Amino acid sequence: MLKKIVLGIAFVGLTGVLIYGAVLRTNAKTSSGDGQEHGSGAGLGRGRANTVEGAEVAASAPGRGNGGSGQGNAAGRQASAEGQPADWLRYEGVAIRVNDSELLIEVSASELVLVGGRAWSYALQQGADVQAGHAVVATGFVEDGEFKVGSLHNLVTGQQIAVHDANGRPLWSGGRRGSQ
Repeated sequence: MLKKIVLGIAFVGLTGVLIYGAVLRTNAKTSSGDGQEHGSGAGLGRGRANTVEGAEVAASAPGRGNGGSGQGNAAGRQASAEGQPADWLRYEGVAIRVNDSELLIEVSASELVLVGGRAWSYALQQGADVQAGHAVVATGFVEDGEFKVGSLHNLVTGQQIAVHDANGRPLWSGGRRGSQ
């Protein structure tokens, strides 16, 4: 009986220490000590290595997009007073790979922007017509270390496709009931 009590107390103590440590770590990551809150989103960071059908996107090349990561100054989808993501980014480049699952845009010799997942799927459902070699402008924001495309503009055809609204909400998610 005494053994069960001691083990129970040890278990509760260990759990308490782990929770306390998690709270301390979270507080340390979200405040810098200067009274300002900082996000852990990505800015001008380095991209993770992604294999791209026979080509490799170098791990040391600056990267943005789905799968990119880095460190930035509070760029993780913080909303301004109007409810918009704080920093909308604009990337102009050339589509180097277009398929049903992704659009890869070369912004410069060492910088690629990847549009994929549900955002690209939605753009295709809306009739996005981008071919390899087309000049494209991708406008969006960084959320959770990933570039989220807000709109695509094909400079060759003039076609524009909106993917997120001005507040950063995905257009495929449907309307908001009972809210503005």
